Amino acid sequence: MGTQTQIRTSTDVRRNYNGSGSKKGFKEQILVLHPKDFDLFPSTANRLGEGIGKNHITALKNSMNENGFLKTQPIIVDENMNIIDGHHRFVCAKELGIPLYYKVVEGAKLYDYAKATSVVKKWSSADWAEYHASTGDQDYVKLKGLVSQFNLRLTTAIPLAESGSTRDRSSFLEKMRDKKFHVKNWGDAFARAKMLQEVREISAKTGEYASYHNAWIAVSRHQRYNHKHFMMKLRKYVSLIREEPHTDLYIKSILTVYNYRTKKEDKISYSEFE
Repeated sequence: MGTQTQIRTSTDVRRNYNGSGSKKGFKEQILVLHPKDFDLFPSTANRLGEGIGKNHITALKNSMNENGFLKTQPIIVDENMNIIDGHHRFVCAKELGIPLYYKVVEGAKLYDYAKATSVVKKWSSADWAEYHASTGDQDYVKLKGLVSQFNLRLTTAIPLAESGSTRDRSSFLEKMRDKKFHVKNWGDAFARAKMLQEVREISAKTGEYASYHNAWIAVSRHQRYNHKHFMMKLRKYVSLIREEPHTDLYIKSILTVYNYRTKKEDKISYSEFE
């Protein structure tokens, strides 16, 4: 059966929905919604439920001021009027007070549309992490909490929580998009985040660099690493840690501090990280 395409008004749309918001045998059509009826949509936020891309919104509003809302680019909603694709266009139309075009697609899922169009829309690792958290996936919900509680970048929080090597070259985007992120022990992840917080507090400016964080994570995973020993050394010799251009050099700096006046059998060699 071919897809029917026509322009209808928001009044017509209301007649096709019952009081609970469920659709009545609605065929896939292009519809027009007027500003006074924008409350038909239960969600007015960004595709992930938090915030919107401000730069993108500004550019879209400038375009819409000149050209209006193009009927060739309707936003996509599911049968319950949840926005699946076109959240930024919806926000722009609402702020500008202009009619918008939309299409109801039964069974449409945000994840499917986002994955199919992510090359164009450039969803970031953070976008995907936020999306999976919004669906209730506990690994991503806890990841979001870890990032928020300890003020971490996602590129630090992921290797901190995972039990694998911090030198894993897998794409963070791929991990987040395809749900390849799994954590065996979240209690350990939060405990390690607290340890990292202690390191950051002593390390002054360098304590805010993600590459320094990841260097510490790599060293802390070594079987002979003793956090109490390192903190004692760091308080005395923190001046030995200077700003470095990348993680490997921070590993060397951390080991310099860790090994300073340390028993030979307790030292950790940089060659073990190469």
